[in-house]
Amino acid sequence: SVCFVVFSLVISLLIFLFFGLSPLRSLQVFFGLVYALFLPGYLILRLLFYKNINIELISLSFVVSLILVVFVFLFTNNILRIPITGFYNFIIILILIISILITYFFIYMSRRK
Repeated sequence: SVCFVVFSLVISLLIFLFFGLSPLRSLQVFFGLVYALFLPGYLILRLLFYKNINIELISLSFVVSLILVVFVFLFTNNILRIPITGFYNFIIILILIISILITYFFIYMSRRK
């Protein structure tokens, strides 16, 4: 939506001004934070509470994302012995998001019947 684009540009501008990063790097930081600290929790909460979208759900998604991402990284690092690097972080979170979306799809299809 337009609000998200404006919000992302404002936050990226603030990151650019306060931390002295380039504009492209500040956009990368912002979207990386949204990707890692918002999206997994929002999708899990959307899966559980699929009809209610309010400010509590959005704010709780940060906490759920943080807990979920930390536990997934602990599992992959300690049990599967996958090192924690930027590339592996991206792939692990992407697999997490895709698995949540597949689960959401199957639950949505079962509710339609």
